[in-house]
Amino acid sequence: MKKLLFTILILFSFITNIFAEETIGYINGTDVNFRNKPSLNSKVISQLNRPEEIIILDIVVTSDIKYKYWYKIKTKENEIGYIYYLLVVTDPKLIGSDLNKSLKEVIFYDSKLGPIKFSNKIPITIKLLKKIFPEHKVTKGIGQGDSPDFYYFGVSKENKKINISSFIQNEDYNQNNINIDLLAINSNEIKDQYGLSVGDTYKDIIRKRKGELVIRNSHHDKTIGKDQIYYSIWGNFDNKSYADVSPVDIPNEQVIKHNWEITSISWPSPIW
Repeated sequence: MKKLLFTILILFSFITNIFAEETIGYINGTDVNFRNKPSLNSKVISQLNRPEEIIILDIVVTSDIKYKYWYKIKTKENEIGYIYYLLVVTDPKLIGSDLNKSLKEVIFYDSKLGPIKFSNKIPITIKLLKKIFPEHKVTKGIGQGDSPDFYYFGVSKENKKINISSFIQNEDYNQNNINIDLLAINSNEIKDQYGLSVGDTYKDIIRKRKGELVIRNSHHDKTIGKDQIYYSIWGNFDNKSYADVSPVDIPNEQVIKHNWEITSISWPSPIW
């Protein structure tokens, strides 16, 4: 997505905040604890079972990094409480599926906000991002370019910028569940689990990541990484003509020789 021409239509009216109003959800488990607070240490009100229909009132962001996200729900008996987010689905087609099999989670560390957890199973909304990133500017829109159209969320504050993208699945662009397909971090204030951030170098990556890492080439970037965390890198080169060619045509030896720097960190795949 980086360095390609795309159009961002900010505040597109038909992108819905799925929890701005009451939303239908379904219990996806057996003997699921329905609690009076969003915590494993809280009182169990009752136990619910698949495929019971519930009303999702909100997503709660807690300080517990392991069990970060909870749904605030209302049952058919009009009781209000909390259920851990992986035990609820909003698409009836997913009832009975094991979300853990396709679950992707990652933790980044913000120098001011502390650890921040992202998941590909939590619906992304402006409201949720404002909870995670208080006092940050949050925008949303539609992105278009040399990839399929995608929903776009931007989080920014001063020199910090985070982009979240999700491929559009519905032809009418009216999609309720917007999950993360790509997270891109452009800030030296946020480190990954290896202690790497924007501005660190190729040598830093090799030293901290260890193991075999391969430099990948695309029309827009050179990237390096594995295990769902990737680094876009850029730097100097010997031949000035390389400034006008695709990264594919720049020898990887230039990365090593000039110790290129990280320009962005992405999860769970390289930047498109």
